[in-house]
Amino acid sequence: VTIGDETPAPIDLTRFAALSECWISSSPVIDEVEFVGGALHSMWLTSCGVRSIDVRDNVHLDEIDAANNPIDSIGIAGCPGLRRLVFRDCDLDADTVDYLLAYMDSLGVVSGTEYPFTVDLGGTNAAPSATGLARAEALRARNWAVTTN
Repeated sequence: VTIGDETPAPIDLTRFAALSECWISSSPVIDEVEFVGGALHSMWLTSCGVRSIDVRDNVHLDEIDAANNPIDSIGIAGCPGLRRLVFRDCDLDADTVDYLLAYMDSLGVVSGTEYPFTVDLGGTNAAPSATGLARAEALRARNWAVTTN
């Protein structure tokens, strides 16, 4: 699949049912990305101008890196395999930061110590509320590397 500067938004990748990796960088035309219920393992959408990401029900999804995007909407429910979540510098509000921390904490996964699982919500994002901070601490107690403001 080739996505170039001429590709109109939104991009619905659901029609590519066997797609396991989606890596897009610095493509300014992508506004929305949807890939619900597929075989996705890895998604990188860095510096693309993405405002909406919906990857719900991708049970094999291991990582999302969507750093440096002005994101307004994130759908990650039903992704129990997430071990790396990077939304650094995405201008997320505190409610979204809290939601992401709560979701990752709800998975209950204990990380190894040599290569810890990652949640990076730092940079231009809002700081989490007290509830979000508690969720971040719960993840750290299970050896996750967690970055927030």
